[in-house]
Amino acid sequence: MQTGSIDFQITEFNLDESIQNTIHILEPNLVKKNIKLNCNVDENLNITADQNMINTVVRNILSNAIKFTRKDGEISIEAHRIDDNLKISVTDNGIGMTEEAQKNLFNEATSKSTQGTNAETGSGLGLLICKEFIQRHNGKIWVHSEPNVGSTFNIELSQ
Repeated sequence: MQTGSIDFQITEFNLDESIQNTIHILEPNLVKKNIKLNCNVDENLNITADQNMINTVVRNILSNAIKFTRKDGEISIEAHRIDDNLKISVTDNGIGMTEEAQKNLFNEATSKSTQGTNAETGSGLGLLICKEFIQRHNGKIWVHSEPNVGSTFNIELSQ
């Protein structure tokens, strides 16, 4: 995005269909850890955004939820309209984070990779990319988390 090499193409698309495709891609990871996924997205929910960017954000956040949820855990994803905004939330009952860790998540200088519950690895760049993609849409992304309770990642976009 910063170099201008990624196009920003706004289209209208069905969010539920897009999320279902992402779930299908990540299904082997869910099965491997026996994680139950609840999806509460209206099948008629169309949004106007860059579909590739939104898919990337949802895939990254859902991948992280799987990564940090223990075997036999549970994840839920929901999306709904609130007035002229769209809110997407991904909640897990995973290992959670301290307040300090939450403060550093979206900061390029302090962001780092953390091993998942099954020794999964990552680059530590995913959430930085998510933040950039959501900001490109004039939206916001934030997290609420408690250690040993879980995390909820929220995205809000103007529609």
